[in-house]
Amino acid sequence: MRAFPVFSRDWLLTSSPSRRDGISLDQEKLCRRLYCALVDEAGKQLKLSMLCIATATVFCHRFYALRSLARNDRLAVSAACLLLGAKAEEAPKPLRDVVRAVLCVRYKKAQGELDAVLAELDAVCAAVARAERALLYVLGFELNVMHPFKPLQSVLEAQRLARNAPFHAPTGTSMVPQTAWNFLVCSLHTQLCLQYSADQIATAALFLAFEELKMPQLLVGGREWWSIGDSTHPALSCEQLLDICSQILEASAA
Repeated sequence: MRAFPVFSRDWLLTSSPSRRDGISLDQEKLCRRLYCALVDEAGKQLKLSMLCIATATVFCHRFYALRSLARNDRLAVSAACLLLGAKAEEAPKPLRDVVRAVLCVRYKKAQGELDAVLAELDAVCAAVARAERALLYVLGFELNVMHPFKPLQSVLEAQRLARNAPFHAPTGTSMVPQTAWNFLVCSLHTQLCLQYSADQIATAALFLAFEELKMPQLLVGGREWWSIGDSTHPALSCEQLLDICSQILEASAA
């Protein structure tokens, strides 16, 4: 799988296409919250799996890392990401169904606006189809996304915390798996997928779960578990861990 470009947080904060077009950091954060919420709510309305919604959300983050919010309609891009995310996870939905769901979420408190837009449904579908082609181009036709949910399960198993905590519905007597899972859901509303690997994000989420539950971090050979890596999964530095955690906590507080 070809890796999508990895960006530094500094570049995302200061040099993104949106920033160069005069969109402030606060405006960009607001737009990000709005398109994440739009994808999430419309995806649930379409009865898409968490995996489909997560993939669509990552597509949105990737698109707007390389294209400006000022020049690309958020509704059309969000619908295109849902459409393509469902296809990528082998759960395709008809274009009109996706567009209708996105419109219903977008205009749910303004019935008059919704009626007016639905009257032009064919035109909106055409705009979303164009947005999907633009999205494919920006993604380089790379539709595979490695999410942190499966790496989290591997870490839980390695730390003997995964009993009764299956991938799709973490449960069990320990609150650690569920709490870590919740932090990963929050991470979807950040740009962490543009900066770090799925393994690194999963590690930070589990670290946060221990902190949230006021439990001591596990020790392996006298060292905290998160600081130990191998050739396949390099260890996180303290700086990286704190950066990931701070971005997740910021999203969870929003």
